Amino acid sequence: MILETKNICNRLQNEIVALSGGGKKTPLLCCVGFSEDGSTLSYFRSIERAAEKTKVRVRKEILKDISIHDAVSFIETLNQDNDIDGIIISRPIPLPLQKKGIRNIINPIKDVDCITDKNLGRLVTGDVIYTPPTPGAVIEIIKEFNLETAGRNVVILGRSDVVGKPLALLLLKKGVDATVTICHSKTKNLASYTRTADILIIAVGSPQFLKADMVRPGTTVIDVGINVKDGRVVGDVDFEDMRRVAGMITPTPGGVGPVTTYILLLNVAKAAKRRTTD
Repeated sequence: MILETKNICNRLQNEIVALSGGGKKTPLLCCVGFSEDGSTLSYFRSIERAAEKTKVRVRKEILKDISIHDAVSFIETLNQDNDIDGIIISRPIPLPLQKKGIRNIINPIKDVDCITDKNLGRLVTGDVIYTPPTPGAVIEIIKEFNLETAGRNVVILGRSDVVGKPLALLLLKKGVDATVTICHSKTKNLASYTRTADILIIAVGSPQFLKADMVRPGTTVIDVGINVKDGRVVGDVDFEDMRRVAGMITPTPGGVGPVTTYILLLNVAKAAKRRTTD
């Protein structure tokens, strides 16, 4: 079974419109990029396309060849701009800005991508302001298709701060109650772990990495990866190979990606609501 996510996107879209409709102004998301590379521009365009179906406005800022001082000052200016409800910065973040901790310059109330240390820490304590968009998208898919998680083995391939780690924390929450294993590039005998999975989630950024012989028949496979190979978009899963054995599988493109975008826009709408009611 292919896990189509159109119904999830439609539901989230309606939720965003309803949440945004009663305010004095429409929510505004500022997307900050540090280059005009194809992946950054494509990501921002996907956000704009989704936002057109809601009441969220999108503003783009491309900061090419900017100094660390000016980048920090620019983010601080966005923090102080009362018209802006949410701020995201494209990844990968240039190394000098990473070392400066540019992500932690963002006001946590405007950190709708959940990349600041404060908002990531809230996932541990349970005092969450916003759900990280990609992990949130995976959870929405699990809920939509009534995938059993309590006591089930969920294996995550990838340990990033934006997917693997926060997703593990969401899956461990009471009420979800999954038994979670995280694998990564240094994991030995990887297939010995992936074959134990009832649900396997992959986010490694390697095109068509996961093959059918790495999972048990009937496993649910959720592919977070988005890559370009031979001029076409593919996931981290070899889809045509995997669909022969997987019980359920998300497609790429489609699947997790569109849901991620709507979770992001929902966070912007929540941020706008929060700022107008505080």
